[in-house]
Amino acid sequence: VLKYKEEYTSALDSFSHAIALDPTWDAPVKQKAALFRHLSDIQYLMDNQGKLKAKRFQNLVDAIEPDTQLGPFLKNLNAGSHSPMVHLKQGYFSDLVEGSNLGIVVLGKVICSVVCEDSVPFTFCIVDKKSNIIVVNLYNLSPGKGVIIGDSVAIADPFFTKIEANHDGKVLLINYYLKFANSFLVYTHISF
Repeated sequence: VLKYKEEYTSALDSFSHAIALDPTWDAPVKQKAALFRHLSDIQYLMDNQGKLKAKRFQNLVDAIEPDTQLGPFLKNLNAGSHSPMVHLKQGYFSDLVEGSNLGIVVLGKVICSVVCEDSVPFTFCIVDKKSNIIVVNLYNLSPGKGVIIGDSVAIADPFFTKIEANHDGKVLLINYYLKFANSFLVYTHISF
């Protein structure tokens, strides 16, 4: 449960505690290894721009076009103060504060997805126009569905957290981490 609540240090500690209580039980050993591998993969992909070559990465950044890729959020950007629509302001990942970011919509391009033994959550990395990268966890997604590299992703009212996982003397710092609870996401498939 802790890993789904994204309390990764506590989850890793709980697996270690279960292993200490019953060293012959394989499930917590496998779960702990899988979770740490997943977090390590996220950190690696963030640090290495999704393993994309520099030119491909820059092409994705250059292809971010708010005027055409914000989907239904575009009309909310142009809503006047007297409009009945909720007014949204376009932001960048560096503008996000920890917690809820009401009234903001961010736009990015998918640069990679993170393979996980569990299908929940679907984890992927996106880059914004300023070349900042964040990780997104998407819940309640049908198996086999998701985004692919090059898709545009717009997120209104994002909930932002910074994740630090410490365990067995190893520290993973996932500096920008976005999760969906009440956020609304729109993505557009655009192939290159």
